[in-house]
Amino acid sequence: MTDAWTDRKRRSIMNLCVHCREGMSFLSSREDSDSAHTGDYIFEYVDKCIEDIGEDKVVQVVTDNALNNMAAKRLLKVKSPNVFWTSCAAHTMNLMLEGIGKQSKFKKTIDSAKELTIFIYGHHQTLSMIRTYTDNIEIVRPGVTRFAKVLRIVDGDRPSMPWLYGKLKEAKEDIKSALNGVEGNYKPLLDIIELKGKGRLDNELHITTYFLNPFYFAKNRAGIGGAFEVMEAIQKCVEMFFPGDEILQGNVINGELQIYKNLEASFRAKFANCYEEINANSWFSFDPVGWWSNYGGSAKNLQRMAIRILSLTTSSSGCERNWSSFAMVHTKNRNRLTTEKLNDLVYVQFNSKLFYKKKTNDILEVSDYNKAQHMMVDGVQDVESNVDEEIDPITGATHMEVGNVVQLREPCEEEEFVSEPEDIDENNDAECRWDED
Repeated sequence: MTDAWTDRKRRSIMNLCVHCREGMSFLSSREDSDSAHTGDYIFEYVDKCIEDIGEDKVVQVVTDNALNNMAAKRLLKVKSPNVFWTSCAAHTMNLMLEGIGKQSKFKKTIDSAKELTIFIYGHHQTLSMIRTYTDNIEIVRPGVTRFAKVLRIVDGDRPSMPWLYGKLKEAKEDIKSALNGVEGNYKPLLDIIELKGKGRLDNELHITTYFLNPFYFAKNRAGIGGAFEVMEAIQKCVEMFFPGDEILQGNVINGELQIYKNLEASFRAKFANCYEEINANSWFSFDPVGWWSNYGGSAKNLQRMAIRILSLTTSSSGCERNWSSFAMVHTKNRNRLTTEKLNDLVYVQFNSKLFYKKKTNDILEVSDYNKAQHMMVDGVQDVESNVDEEIDPITGATHMEVGNVVQLREPCEEEEFVSEPEDIDENNDAECRWDED
């Protein structure tokens, strides 16, 4: 996954990260201030990465939906037709929410709330009075809604490909239910979701992963396995995973796929088809990759394909969290760093966390949303804790923390990079800066 940003010296920097089931790592960055971010330029950068890693080890490239990225996608399709290029799900879902917010029935309320918030947070006496009457509870808070839980899923580092398609379907049903099944109320919202998600969140990779996730397939074998669009998507994926070998493709589609659909051979094991157990477990406690590793032995090729695509992310937002590492290294006192030195320092700092990574779950279950109406939290903590915040009055609680509560979009968790003090250029009448060396 790749994205671009601008540092303190207004240099344009493009970074490239790699995601796998074990986590995300920073690969490289480069300054491109003197180059236009055209499709050719992005393609050349991504293609070089694919060559370095090995095309056989790369399943997909994830970027946002900008036109230059889509142009790079077309070029990669010609050079590497067996590598998927998928749109960032977090960016796409933000577009969905933005489109919903622009509807007249919501826009007036949202604009009024923004104006009121800007006024209150722009006057310290007014803000102090508000906090007095609200017991220091802020009026700007991220709300835990059933739909925004889907955004939370795709915006994390956990492999989200197994859940995106199914959770988006559930969110649509939740919207219908919340609006009492009145078509005139829910149809405009679903139309926006369908329009923004078309070709972005419903490609053959998303649909195939939905089919190969036993959490969903076990609940609706006939409905999922018999759908035309599902089987069409699976055939395209099989062709891309096993290119040029029509015999192997036929064995997977006509043989191994049928074994899975009918739950035969190793899939008939005691726990493999235990629907009650799958239904009893919450989605985030179920491991589809582990399931395929345990029970997919009678369909070796399909097992290999399933494990690889069930381990994928759906978002490039990890690149944005990587910017926090850049910001920590490239501070006001270290802004003479060359881009080469900056790349090396970020490489060490960001990737070192893989050695100490703790596997924690940062997703709230839908059933728990009533317990966390005040905040979006890692676990259900004491939501009445004291608030420490640095609040953007327009976008909300981007920098808000409550006790052990994390931000809605977290920065890197490492402590700020502290450099050894060096000689200061006292002749600089502007701010003092550390020299690169």
